[in-house]
Amino acid sequence: MGGPQIPAGMSRFVAHYFGASGRAWLDQLPGVIDSAAARWGLEIEHALEGGLLSCVLAVRCRGGGAAVLKIAGPWTAARHEAVALEHWDGGPAPRLLDFDERLSALLLERIWPGDAPAEVSCDQAAQLIRALHARPPTSAQIAVLPSLAELVEDRFATAGAEAAARSETDFADLAPRIQRARLAAAELLGGFPGPGMLVHGDLEQRNIVRCQRRCLAAIDPMPCVGDPAYDAAYWAAEGQQTAGLDQRCRAVARQACLDPGRVLRWASIITLA
Repeated sequence: MGGPQIPAGMSRFVAHYFGASGRAWLDQLPGVIDSAAARWGLEIEHALEGGLLSCVLAVRCRGGGAAVLKIAGPWTAARHEAVALEHWDGGPAPRLLDFDERLSALLLERIWPGDAPAEVSCDQAAQLIRALHARPPTSAQIAVLPSLAELVEDRFATAGAEAAARSETDFADLAPRIQRARLAAAELLGGFPGPGMLVHGDLEQRNIVRCQRRCLAAIDPMPCVGDPAYDAAYWAAEGQQTAGLDQRCRAVARQACLDPGRVLRWASIITLA
């Protein structure tokens, strides 16, 4: 579907998860890629696998410079990512070279080597988190980006919908945990003196890549504005059992200069513990 320049894994996921609307977007995708390539004078090299919600391609710009072309699906707020990348300005994340809102297309710096590290140490994660939160967002950025409360509620809704799609039993088992997590999140959000920092929102292992210049870089944000402890908790919670979560949260909080109590509470919410 769509030819060899479209990532196969992304194509399968979109067709399965989004059904008819996903397949319709995939049918239009080759034309969108051609339009973006013509707009920026790009040579398409090959697909970059790994992402599921956007089409990501390795490209060459006029003059031969390497870059990445990212075409976001209609379920992804490309404008929000562009705003976040402009804010980070090539520091802890890829530099935004250009953005076409009509095409939902981002032209990005290509990170070298750009592969996921086998393991991200606590001090490396903390350094990346500090860089992401090094300066507060502007009032204009706050006006454009969603709040952390909106991101968290969207995740609760998605978790509930996915459980319901699996079975009534799965939904019945998960629903009380979602409700407890929702109440805990409301308490945390209510106790945070906003508006806060620009939060990556999806700082898991697959969204951290090795970079020759930076050591590590964060890609594919789901940016929002709010409590920076959320990013540390999201990183700390990945793949952790309850027994090891406390130590990991406290360690990354200490090194990232964040409140360990808030990091641990966010991690419990994220894992629906």
